Amino acid sequence: MFTLNFVGLSTRIPGTVVASSDGIVQVQTNVGLLNATGGFLTGSPVIVATRPEHLRPAAAGGGNAVFGRVRSVVFQGSRSLVEVTAAGETLLAELPGQDAVDLQPGAEIRLAWPVSETFAFPAPTPALAEAA
Repeated sequence: MFTLNFVGLSTRIPGTVVASSDGIVQVQTNVGLLNATGGFLTGSPVIVATRPEHLRPAAAGGGNAVFGRVRSVVFQGSRSLVEVTAAGETLLAELPGQDAVDLQPGAEIRLAWPVSETFAFPAPTPALAEAA
């Protein structure tokens, strides 16, 4: 988690590992089942994370995907930071400007991103969370 904090913004979704095979874990989260790279035992509490630049609006396709609602769009020159809420979780997507032009707060959106850009980290324990 230190690396995530060090490199800046990221989407972080808590969940529980429900399956693990060949370095990929399936994690049950509030937003649904997500796949991530990591070596954890079934039942392990984890944080699934990805960087905002990997999330893209998508009608269909492989990888991880979440349906949500646009909370905000902040234009930053050639790019836009889009905040999306889904099942009580917040996802951040950094989109090229043309991909965000028509997005308005309240709009429904499906965000997708590659499993190869999704990582599982150990969930902080209560003692560690209090110390942070």
